[in-house]
Amino acid sequence: MKDIGKKLQEKRSELKLSYEDVSKMTKMPTDNIRAIESGNIEYFQNDITYLRFYVRAYCKALGIPFEDLREQFDDSIEEFTQTMSLKAIKDRENIEDNIASRTEIKKADTYKEPPIETVKDRSSIRQNASQTNRFRKKGKLDISLISLLVIVAIVIGVIVYVMFSNGLNPNSSGSEEPPVSDTNTPTPEKEKEKEKEKEKEKEKEPSYTVKEVTADSYEINGLKTGDPLKIDITFSESCWVVGTLNGTEEMIVSDTYTVEKPVNYEGVVGTNDVYSITFGNYKPDVVTVKINGQKMTINPEITGGTNYAVLTITVKGN
Repeated sequence: MKDIGKKLQEKRSELKLSYEDVSKMTKMPTDNIRAIESGNIEYFQNDITYLRFYVRAYCKALGIPFEDLREQFDDSIEEFTQTMSLKAIKDRENIEDNIASRTEIKKADTYKEPPIETVKDRSSIRQNASQTNRFRKKGKLDISLISLLVIVAIVIGVIVYVMFSNGLNPNSSGSEEPPVSDTNTPTPEKEKEKEKEKEKEKEKEPSYTVKEVTADSYEINGLKTGDPLKIDITFSESCWVVGTLNGTEEMIVSDTYTVEKPVNYEGVVGTNDVYSITFGNYKPDVVTVKINGQKMTINPEITGGTNYAVLTITVKGN
């Protein structure tokens, strides 16, 4: 990996590009660029899966064919993986040795209640307990009787209140019933609410149509040229994304995205723009794509059995 980093550093110096220049071209942090040039694979150990995309994007920015470095890159990754596996095995053996060397903690002695020495002591204890129970029974109130009296008092109070209220209210014996409002009669307020609901339903309907050309290629029709275009991509797991517009004309995204960090791209509708979006660690239940706020249905066969996918979206403006 150090040889690859050295080649990239020499090419960058030859092109007189700074770390900041390369960062703008690849959308990568400058720390990632320095780590690649120094051959520091351990820097990427938490996202080693995406290191290939980092190096590929760096090669593309400098005009170096990644295929020329692929075999050397794969060998470096394999060597690093084996080293990390051996280290994990060694750490596990050390942990097991530490556990085996621990001394067993002695169990605490069980508390034993002191025995009663004589029959005389046991007899006095029973006598005291019996006297205490008799005292409690004499002083105990009958809870069930009190509850019954409270319920009877409440019922009598309700009956008296109802009789007294009917005696004071002159209309209590009348047959006249209050007018019943017709809830089904339409009112201007209800009509306005219905119109607002219809307008909201129309706004929810997508202003475009999506046509699936192949499992990984789609056409969007019905948008007007020059109108705003917004592509929102959310994730349930970490995912590396590289997106371009019309080939290499413009790189719109290039980074590792998470649940807290979605893709929010804003552009304009062209006559025949082609958006190419590459996903690393792609799964149908991980990635959600929305065009102008409307969810786009993606064929689950797009991955083709691999852990990455390339999605092509052609926007044909009217």
